[in-house]
Amino acid sequence: MGCNKEDCSSQLLYYEELAAAHPREASHHRDLGLAYLAVDALKRAEAAFSRAVELDGEDHAAGFWVGRTRYLRGQYESAARMFERLTGLVPGRYETHADLGLTYLFIAH
Repeated sequence: MGCNKEDCSSQLLYYEELAAAHPREASHHRDLGLAYLAVDALKRAEAAFSRAVELDGEDHAAGFWVGRTRYLRGQYESAARMFERLTGLVPGRYETHADLGLTYLFIAH
């Protein structure tokens, strides 16, 4: 997102309110997850992305960010499972294959 502390705080509040006002809208939870990532709140980001995936199992972007967040938190096996799921969902997305391969490297070491 690239914001200073004040901007990030106001953006985070905006996305928290939006997700609360529209709890069944996957895109709002995905956006909330990105706002949490901007302030390095990885657990909250993963929870928001996971909620988006629960609401829309075909939301590749939300699933991708679940995997990325788990990877950043050192949860490599769980990240790999999400990336594996996504490669089946959208096989042509090279980013997912690249992150899956990188995650496998961390699991092996």
